[in-house]
Amino acid sequence: MLSFGLTLRLMGNKKLEAYIDLIIKITAEAAYFIEADPCFELLNRSNISVLVFRYCPNGLQGCDLCEVQSLYQKGYAYPR
Repeated sequence: MLSFGLTLRLMGNKKLEAYIDLIIKITAEAAYFIEADPCFELLNRSNISVLVFRYCPNGLQGCDLCEVQSLYQKGYAYPR
């Protein structure tokens, strides 16, 4: 992984700033699509380039997912 100083020297201020802005824009767009899909739950929205989300089959949310995972682990439920 390149150090910030080396990256800044190689890309320059303006190019690095544009790259970071693009990453933040793409992250915001990805959050929009994740929120719009009932099969996913957005757990954390960030102002930078990090999103935390999870797959929620059939619209399950929160504790329901924990219960389903527990049933899978015990062998009482099977994924489709």
